[in-house]
Amino acid sequence: MKKIFLLLFTCALFLNVSLFAQNVKYTLHTLAQGETLSMLAEKYKTTVGDIMRLNGMHADTKLAVGQKIKIPASGQTVVRGGTTKEVPPVPTKAKPPVVKDSPPLTQTPAATTKSKSLSKELTHIVEPKETMYSISKKYGITVEQLQKWNYKKDNNLETGEVLAVSVDGIPDAIAKRKTMEESKAIAAVPDQTPPLIVNEPVNVDKTATEKSAADISAKENKAVEEKKPAAYIITEQKQRPTINAAADGSDNFFAKNFGDQASGRSTANKSGTAMIFKTASGWSDKKYYILMNDAPSGSIVKISAPNGNIVYAKVLWKLDDMKENKGLQFRISEAAAAALNVQDDKFPLTIQYYQ
Repeated sequence: MKKIFLLLFTCALFLNVSLFAQNVKYTLHTLAQGETLSMLAEKYKTTVGDIMRLNGMHADTKLAVGQKIKIPASGQTVVRGGTTKEVPPVPTKAKPPVVKDSPPLTQTPAATTKSKSLSKELTHIVEPKETMYSISKKYGITVEQLQKWNYKKDNNLETGEVLAVSVDGIPDAIAKRKTMEESKAIAAVPDQTPPLIVNEPVNVDKTATEKSAADISAKENKAVEEKKPAAYIITEQKQRPTINAAADGSDNFFAKNFGDQASGRSTANKSGTAMIFKTASGWSDKKYYILMNDAPSGSIVKISAPNGNIVYAKVLWKLDDMKENKGLQFRISEAAAAALNVQDDKFPLTIQYYQ
């Protein structure tokens, strides 16, 4: 009889707790990558303790991406057993969380860094030794978001690189990257200086001058006297500097990145006429650049010359539709042309790239 009574009491207690739990007002939230209970508590205007009690969590509970979490409504305090009670808004109780989440300016540098990570920054310039992970933590985002917003297939970074750290920062980051690339490699407009015109006397046939005046008709004399010096353009063929680079391009700076783009993509080839543009880059670091319209900006392409030489170059941006580029398909940096050992002003090239 005592066992039956104890069983009935336990069932009644469980039913009572269940009925209380059903009265809890909550929002069902699906946990995303990088989210924490603190972030959810701040987002839904509740506390970490109330979330944990409503979901039966404890200190050792581990969260998983995609997990469904019950978030109590703002203003409800969850007590043990899953029940809630309405808590009227009291100014003195609402104040402490605001002070805790908004540290004064005189706090430690660590607190200042945390505050900055929640700011609405649009772009970030990569500092030495920074990684995708450290930057994502600094701005409260995920590595996957950082890769997506900056069109990256891996986690490789370069010091000074401009990254978008929010969706709104993508156009700003692209514009800043283009400005920085222009400072490194300036597309040269062909020299518009008028050609030097030099007038020199015409060399008259000596046999004609040695003839006696009697043998030359008056008409011939007049023609010789009135003949004006011919003008011609002085053209000077300058030898392009050479670079001690491997003929197959294996020692180029961007050679190692060409294969990184191969996953799930096919190669395409484009042949056409090219000229150079002036740049200070490439002569010592072997960083070569190209302007073209077929391959996307920032991608690495393989450039082949008719003499069999090869270089690997990075696409800066598209070839502008301007008079100086008429009839051209590419412009490559002067250092790239030197590495290919091409000497003509205009020369044919074949470009291989991934699409």
